[in-house]
Amino acid sequence: MYIKISSKSSKNYDINEIASMSLMQNQKIKEIQVIDNNRILITIEDDDEIQGIIYNIDTQEIVQRIKK
Repeated sequence: MYIKISSKSSKNYDINEIASMSLMQNQKIKEIQVIDNNRILITIEDDDEIQGIIYNIDTQEIVQRIKK
């Protein structure tokens, strides 16, 4: 699956490549939201926890993890 961040962007991002960065076997991606031109929020769910990962698409790094 690929995601195009904005209508003006010519670069597509492979969601599997982004999300597989640190997923464990029991985790799954619940939702992906665009925060701004540089960052996306990936919501990950497992059996007993929900966590958000803010990912910078320009630097291809995890900026922050939010656990709930």
